[in-house]
Amino acid sequence: PRGRPTLQHLFETNPCVKVSGPMVRYSKLPARLLWRKWGCDLVYTPMFVASCFAVSQRARDCDFTTTLPEANPADRPLIVQFAVADPQIFVNASRIAFANGSCDGVDINCGCPQKWVCTDGYGSSLLERPQDIVAMLRAARDQIPEVPVSVKIRHILADDELKNRHNEPTRESLYRTIELAKAVQDAGAWLLTVHGRTAKTSSSVPVCLEGIKMIKETLSIPVIANGDIFAPDDVLRTQEMTGVNGVMSARGLLQNPALYAGYNRVPAAAVQDFLDLSIQYGLSYHLLHNHLMFMLYPVLARAERRELAECASLCALMDFCAAQGLWTPFESRPAVAGVTPGML
Repeated sequence: PRGRPTLQHLFETNPCVKVSGPMVRYSKLPARLLWRKWGCDLVYTPMFVASCFAVSQRARDCDFTTTLPEANPADRPLIVQFAVADPQIFVNASRIAFANGSCDGVDINCGCPQKWVCTDGYGSSLLERPQDIVAMLRAARDQIPEVPVSVKIRHILADDELKNRHNEPTRESLYRTIELAKAVQDAGAWLLTVHGRTAKTSSSVPVCLEGIKMIKETLSIPVIANGDIFAPDDVLRTQEMTGVNGVMSARGLLQNPALYAGYNRVPAAAVQDFLDLSIQYGLSYHLLHNHLMFMLYPVLARAERRELAECASLCALMDFCAAQGLWTPFESRPAVAGVTPGML
């Protein structure tokens, strides 16, 4: 089974579903398979611009690589996230993404605060146009009812926050966010993810868990809490304080892909797994290097960080990891069984 039965079963059988958030560039196939191996239950693709995804096979081939449903390891369950504001474009892109068993659901990004995203009318700018979010959900419900649609939001920046030095959620903000959450549920969303900051709140300010709790208590659909999930204790604390059905981590998984498996720091075995998967499925050197910088910066001494930063090729990177005891060359271990990746 796939789609709605798969996703419903996941939330019905897990007291706290552990989710990897959508990260532009970084949530590609090798990273997704790594996170799954180390305890992640549900994984999102990078955010795709729906208008490009819907019309360009080249755009899809470039970014949307996944394994076939019967492959081992399988890249499932998988949710494809879109930056989109037009109902018909959203329907068209979602129909393509859901075809051929390539994913289990689609998601509308209403939380990304990046300037280029908001300038194009996507991401957190949609929070000021709830009617557009509802229109996309209704269009999907009417035209592609077989496709589960979820939404990712954050707390809405309200007028009374102009006097709030940290732009933290206030009473008006929470009220408006709850009203939006109810509208999203009524329009047909099966799942809502809530980031506990406004679009203007600094990441150094703790997330507002009380606001997420209020939303969870208001809705009947599953709710995922997003923000400040960097360690195993954060998972437990967030769920206990909010009562949510799951938690989502993004930056935390970049730094420690094994946090959902109970590790406070990235284990050497996870680094080796990532290198193996990146070689097996293909990942640009630039991205592979960036991933390893995120993972290893907290665990390396200053001189070793500098040496890692100066690695200019895959061979140099592998030699560095081998010297640190983080990777065993293929000739020194049993052969790794190949898995043929499938393209959408």
